[in-house]
Amino acid sequence: MFKKAVYSREELIRVTEALDYLGKFYTVHKRDEGRPPGKFTPTTPDGKIAVVWYVTEVEPQSGAPSTVGDIEVKLTIDTTGLETAFKEVRQMLTRPLSDFVTVEVGEDSDEQARPEPLL
Repeated sequence: MFKKAVYSREELIRVTEALDYLGKFYTVHKRDEGRPPGKFTPTTPDGKIAVVWYVTEVEPQSGAPSTVGDIEVKLTIDTTGLETAFKEVRQMLTRPLSDFVTVEVGEDSDEQARPEPLL
């Protein structure tokens, strides 16, 4: 079983590429220790390296998908508000246009149609 603490990105890339080449399954955990908040320095105030990646070989789980970058998430979303809105929109779309627009035609319709002169 392979376990290693890695202190640089270059080394992390070399280790993970080697494990990929060998067809091994592994996990990577990043720890960001001792850095003052908001400071992006490579070392802690006492001189230790701040970022450490722990690479650990794991046994593959039978039947579980194991592709690089695969994340499976199950979400439960309450869409009752959306369903109500969709229902109202569907009802509106089935109504005739005359429910929304009123056109008045009468004796003065010619007068109403002519634009007023600009002063």
